[in-house]
Amino acid sequence: MADIYNLENPNKIKVLIFNHTKFRNRRVKSRPAQIGLNLANFFLSNFGQNFDVSHFYDLSRDQVTSELKIVADDGLKYSAVIICISSHGNLIVDEDGIFHEVIHAQDGFYYKTELWRHFHGKQDWNGKPKLFFIQACRGEDATAGVIMSHDACDAEETTPIFTDLTFPDLFIMNASQQGTVSWKCNNGDSLFVDALIKIFSEKSSQWDLMSMAVEISDRVAREHEVCTMMGADSKYNCCQQMPCFETTLTKRFYFPNATMETRLVNGNEFYRKIQKPLAIVLNYSYEGTNYPNNAAKARINKNAVKVGLTTAGFEYRKFWDVTKEDLPKVS
Repeated sequence: MADIYNLENPNKIKVLIFNHTKFRNRRVKSRPAQIGLNLANFFLSNFGQNFDVSHFYDLSRDQVTSELKIVADDGLKYSAVIICISSHGNLIVDEDGIFHEVIHAQDGFYYKTELWRHFHGKQDWNGKPKLFFIQACRGEDATAGVIMSHDACDAEETTPIFTDLTFPDLFIMNASQQGTVSWKCNNGDSLFVDALIKIFSEKSSQWDLMSMAVEISDRVAREHEVCTMMGADSKYNCCQQMPCFETTLTKRFYFPNATMETRLVNGNEFYRKIQKPLAIVLNYSYEGTNYPNNAAKARINKNAVKVGLTTAGFEYRKFWDVTKEDLPKVS
């Protein structure tokens, strides 16, 4: 099928796991090694000879760069690359006032964009998927939740970050949304990585990557609302975590254990489980404001949007010129 990435030529996927646990900066807390180890064990035990797995502990910034460059220069050997990170995350502002998302290595931090920048312009990697799974904080805020479990977890506190995604054939999945913490439990495991391994183990023989990513996000958000031992006054008391992903993939990605038959029969199993989806469309004409009147154009666009969404099976609801105060009533 033309819309599926070909992983058979060559029949090998490179996996890099950067497991950052110890840091020279005393203000950066040490981390459990178990998260990266769980990922390494998963790929080694589930995919065997199809996967070339390298698991690195506590590399320096230069060592991370060196390993990335080696793989970037070896594109003929691999049909895809998967890079997993377990570390702390942060945000810096350079001298030009530009924000950069960073990941902590043993001796300092490196830009998150470094993870995929080395593959840019490499002809042997053209058209090949490059997947990134990142267990690191993305800020110090948290999403309020309700009490569903009583797992005592530790929040990794950093500051908000921003991602620059401009390269093709990338899939980047983060443990949390921008500006929020990610959680690791007292036993050293990660809510995000645990869900990722579980869903990949259960569904990779049938589902494509995007379907599994949605299921991972749903499972972490719905099943792992956490109550900390910080007390009821803590801003992290009974909060949720919401993984998110961004992608420039142009085809569907299936792991090698998914046969062509299961892809054709079960590829849309996840979507068949979902009841009729809802589409809420907000149209603004800007009448009575200083903005150019958009009423005529909005009416034309409204009909096209309605036809497209209803044809796709959505329940369609439209609202005109909703105010900020009335927006909660719509949702």
